[in-house]
Amino acid sequence: MPMQQSVRTEIRFAALALAIAGAIVTVLYWRTLNAFFIFDDLSIIALVSPQFGKGWMDCLLPVSNGFWRPGILLPAHACLRVFGLCPLPFHLFAIAFHIIACILTGLVAGRAFPLAGGRARWLASLLMAVNAAAFFSAASLSNSCDSFMACGILAGLLAWDAWLTSRSLLSGLFIYIGLLATLMGKETGVIYPIILVLWAVCKGAPWGAYARKAAALFLIALAYAAIMAILQMSNKGSYASQGLVRLFGRDPFRQALDYCLSAWWPFIHLIDLPGCAAALPHWALWALRFMTAFGAVALMAMAARRPALRMYAFCAASVVLIVLPPSFLRIPQHGRFVYPAVAMACITVAGLASGPRSGLRFAGMVFALLVCLCSVWSLTMSRAARGYLEISSNVELLVDDLKRIAPNWRRDDGQGVTVLIFDHPHPGEPPWRWVYCQLIFDIFIPQSKAVIVLDAGSAVSVDRVCKFTRNGLSEEPRERRHSQPFPEHQK
Repeated sequence: MPMQQSVRTEIRFAALALAIAGAIVTVLYWRTLNAFFIFDDLSIIALVSPQFGKGWMDCLLPVSNGFWRPGILLPAHACLRVFGLCPLPFHLFAIAFHIIACILTGLVAGRAFPLAGGRARWLASLLMAVNAAAFFSAASLSNSCDSFMACGILAGLLAWDAWLTSRSLLSGLFIYIGLLATLMGKETGVIYPIILVLWAVCKGAPWGAYARKAAALFLIALAYAAIMAILQMSNKGSYASQGLVRLFGRDPFRQALDYCLSAWWPFIHLIDLPGCAAALPHWALWALRFMTAFGAVALMAMAARRPALRMYAFCAASVVLIVLPPSFLRIPQHGRFVYPAVAMACITVAGLASGPRSGLRFAGMVFALLVCLCSVWSLTMSRAARGYLEISSNVELLVDDLKRIAPNWRRDDGQGVTVLIFDHPHPGEPPWRWVYCQLIFDIFIPQSKAVIVLDAGSAVSVDRVCKFTRNGLSEEPRERRHSQPFPEHQK
């Protein structure tokens, strides 16, 4: 009876959270619903669009850079097949994944801190809904692979916790479904079995009760990791082939600390003052990094002797596990990498703010309030959030210009029209990047092919010539020009 009552309580919470968290997320991300395709959304269109002859099976195959992410490719293909080149369904799917993650975060918080009752569930769910660190995943479908992975981990934890108690066949099945969803979202989902084992250890479950199930999960994850490693090494466009993976040195350590810090206090690439840690002196930022690392290690050490701290230690260890793989990448830090870790941080804060000790409860409530205020301000007012969406607006203007000047671009021999583009207005920091300009031609002007160049000269045979200006794109008189095509993006 208590188990059935708990399930009914969780169902009621999920229904109410769907309405409340859904309303909050919709208000905060309203601008994204009016936005054009953002960044790598264009790359996804080129990979799975029916206009390029792609079908459902293409979404289940690895892509050219060695990744396998059908979790977002399948929804993208469905959107393109049903709605065509309309960005709204892309944004709706991204927001839907975020709302589902908010609900699951609350449910896991309720299981992690059962004595806190509904307070932990609601606070964790609301913290996740407003957290600025979720912006990059919730704003575009191309970045929602991290939110999809987070949904798989959180759903798997719920199924794992139920299976440890009831040993039901349905719970066991959902554990494997959670693993599949996690791996379909992103390659870093291989940490899924480790997180589940940590949960069982912190819950005090005996090893023999789940050893076989854990071994099966580890075998599946290791097989998947081996396949992904082979794909990364055998594809020229992969991170490994381009030398973008580093396992040693100060930078991976610094990035891991920054990602851990950002899970608790989301500052990477988004929050302006007063929340931006990048505005702090160099020594203060390193002090914050070491305090974060020391706090996590100390918490895990104390949890070995104090069972009441074990679920907090589980959340801290999960944050470290989630951010560790992207820390080895030699690429700029990006907020989307911390999305699953943010869910664990929200659960921790919710547990503190709903706990029995008044001092910790007060500190947790104050911290939660600060995160909420800074996040809401950042999502609605910050220059970073506005700039992210302004780039999509610039891309939309470029597409509109091309559609205006390109209707008569035809050749009698049936070959694609070659278009020369030059005089980019901002070569250093362009409002749209060259690679996206190439994709825009492929997607929206299929009867043409772009020749991206850095300057205009005389000896490239072209059919059309376009010139970037600060007022948009204009067509120039056709002539023979000599210019070196942009090396990274020439076909």
